[in-house]
Amino acid sequence: MSSEEQIPDTSEKSILVWLESADVQRRAALMATRLAKNYGLPMTGSDLYQIVVERFIRYSTQKPLKPIDHPLAYLYRVLVNQAREISKKDPSSKTVPLSDLTEDSLTDNFETAQRLESGILLREVLDSIDEKEREIFTLWLGG
Repeated sequence: MSSEEQIPDTSEKSILVWLESADVQRRAALMATRLAKNYGLPMTGSDLYQIVVERFIRYSTQKPLKPIDHPLAYLYRVLVNQAREISKKDPSSKTVPLSDLTEDSLTDNFETAQRLESGILLREVLDSIDEKEREIFTLWLGG
């Protein structure tokens, strides 16, 4: 089952099988790590991901279950919401008022985020094509 398709059967087993796929775990762990760092959480991305998986397991045991049309987007939303919730409860989380930030620091962060996102997208494209296409693409890029 790909990470983008609908979970066809919302049974507990189906949700757990989807959560166990390597692609879903890789994407969610990356997102959780980013969120933990960005929100200054007192935990690692792995800890955040584990909390969200526990929420998915609790959800999967509720009856009746509603189908999840876009499970990866739903998983990301749950990760973001959980990170925000933890950040609000933890007084040591790093929050800085927007007025304290200079325009230069915002621009630098935006450019860094763009470079990171471009690298992630490039890695996902390279992972999605076969080896011959990957070699042709990397030669085309000059590397």
